[in-house]
Amino acid sequence: MAGIVDTLLTSINNPDLYSKLRKRIDSVPNSRCNLASECLSLITPGSRNVYLDVKNYVKDAIKADFEKTGKCNLQMAKEGFLSSFATLALQKNSPYTKSISQGLLDLHKTGLLDFWDTWFRPMPPQCTGNIQSGHRKARNKTSSLSLKNLTGPFIVIAVGLSFSLLAFLLEHILCAQERNQSPT
Repeated sequence: MAGIVDTLLTSINNPDLYSKLRKRIDSVPNSRCNLASECLSLITPGSRNVYLDVKNYVKDAIKADFEKTGKCNLQMAKEGFLSSFATLALQKNSPYTKSISQGLLDLHKTGLLDFWDTWFRPMPPQCTGNIQSGHRKARNKTSSLSLKNLTGPFIVIAVGLSFSLLAFLLEHILCAQERNQSPT
């Protein structure tokens, strides 16, 4: 393992999870490599080896392997377990800290950062296929939306609107009767 994750796992002030991962990695011979290409060459069909790095570097490795071999030999796990954060350094007590932090948070929430990532770092379409989970389950296939399977909600809306219209008309009639009967 090389790169940012190795730095994270070997730092002195690790939480328990990272120190446990480091001990496990250290207990397996040949679990470290100097270059990402060395690590990736160890991932072969039938092996239990994995490559752990920041998501963008893994995407780059998958793309490079596809361009080299012409087929998808690698895929990303369905979910990640480590978050990598990038940040901007500003001068201390900068008046822009709050607005930049809020702007970056908004970009992240809207998914624009992920969109830009797929724009600047496109993956080969063959390598972005369905990622299967480790255990096999019989999955119920969901049908696409059509007018036929939306009939129920439309009926509920129609009944609700009918009751609302009926209540409005009754209230309007009762108010009109009260106005006509009250002495002026």
